Amino acid sequence: MDSIPTWNGDTNIIVQWINEINDIAKFSSEIRCLLGSMVPQRLVGSTKTWYYSLPRKDRNELEQDWKKLREAIAEYYMNWKWAETM
Repeated sequence: MDSIPTWNGDTNIIVQWINEINDIAKFSSEIRCLLGSMVPQRLVGSTKTWYYSLPRKDRNELEQDWKKLREAIAEYYMNWKWAETM
């Protein structure tokens, strides 16, 4: 759990943060699936607020796999405004 980096919603480092978790997920498909339920525990500040504002059924779906969770995070935080800034 300690090897999973925290993230506070700073979109300047989102790519680095995702890549760090992707590196952990590469070890096995089992680890990738476990990360789906472990990464939300490493969200802090506004990201934690965003995540827990999602309906429980959506969170259950996202927690099945890091890939699903990563896609939801990217969809929300890596939007057109983020792309313009980057």
